[in-house]
Amino acid sequence: ATISLGIYYLRDLHDGLTSAIRNGASSAVGTMGRLVIIPLALIFGVVSRNYSVFTAGWFLVAAAA
Repeated sequence: ATISLGIYYLRDLHDGLTSAIRNGASSAVGTMGRLVIIPLALIFGVVSRNYSVFTAGWFLVAAAA
């Protein structure tokens, strides 16, 4: 579902921008997404290692909400 939403929003981004800045804006959005996903993945790994994967799963629930 998350990938589908990403595709939808990137399509809107591409439709709303001129071709001169489209690639740069798309790259910036992708970079921002990675800056969010990587720390969350690291936190998920630490919590699942120290507690349990079920406890770490609550981070996914919070992110989905």
